[in-house]
Amino acid sequence: MKRLLVNAVHSFFQVRPFESILRSAVKGKDITSALVKFIPPNHVYDKKVQRIARDGQLTLFANLYDYNDWKAYWGVREIERERLYALASSAKTVVDIGVNNGWVLLNLARIAQSNKGFVYGFEPFPPTYQRCIRNIEASKISNCKVFNMGCSDKKGELVMISEIATNSGQNRIVGSGELSDSLPTVAVEVVTLDEQLSSAGPIDLIKIDVEGFEFHVLKGAKAILERDKPDLFIEIDDKLLKANGTTARELLLYLQNEHNYHLFHATSGASIKDFDNLNNCHMDVICSTSSSVV
Repeated sequence: MKRLLVNAVHSFFQVRPFESILRSAVKGKDITSALVKFIPPNHVYDKKVQRIARDGQLTLFANLYDYNDWKAYWGVREIERERLYALASSAKTVVDIGVNNGWVLLNLARIAQSNKGFVYGFEPFPPTYQRCIRNIEASKISNCKVFNMGCSDKKGELVMISEIATNSGQNRIVGSGELSDSLPTVAVEVVTLDEQLSSAGPIDLIKIDVEGFEFHVLKGAKAILERDKPDLFIEIDDKLLKANGTTARELLLYLQNEHNYHLFHATSGASIKDFDNLNNCHMDVICSTSSSVV
């Protein structure tokens, strides 16, 4: 009975006039808010349901079937993302690795404008890259550049899979052992951050969200980490890291021991000191050479 009621409420708010009312009510609300539960989940929408999300000059052509577009359209707030934006407020050169639809990159570029700054982005999956470029052009944001490439510890070509149809943000690079005839794949070009951005000047902030490939990205940015000591904002998923031959513990200890970073939970700002209880963890982490974060 409860499920039927929930489905009825979600169907009600898929009707455009009522959708608009709810959207106004939830915009800016935290994603954990009770009011957000009234939003129809992205997976209930037809793949052809398109909307336009706007925030000032920023424009995103949203497919509500895709989780990342859905979040941008409804305008819900996430504390982790707000902390990323706070880090960007004092940055001049920002790197976004795993751009997806471009909404976060566009916000980072808008923030960087106040510092006369610039944002470099990397999005290897071709259809997602094209969507990102369309959103950048529609937003008329000029202080950013996105490469249709992934980042790794060496230059070459790797394979990506599209694993979850309702979430393009979970497209990921895989090894041969994970390939399956049932999942769409595409060959993608990968480069090292050190080589690709060798002429970019000092880098202040790097955001990395690459579904378990983060350690490879960091190893390909060794020179940048040693030279510039940028703040890092990294998604850590132990299961996905293990699929790529490493662990959350190994990655975080590498940053602490090899590059002298202090590590913090992006949600709470609390320092990360316990490296023995990270099995199957999923969290966003802020890495800074400062002993405190925003």
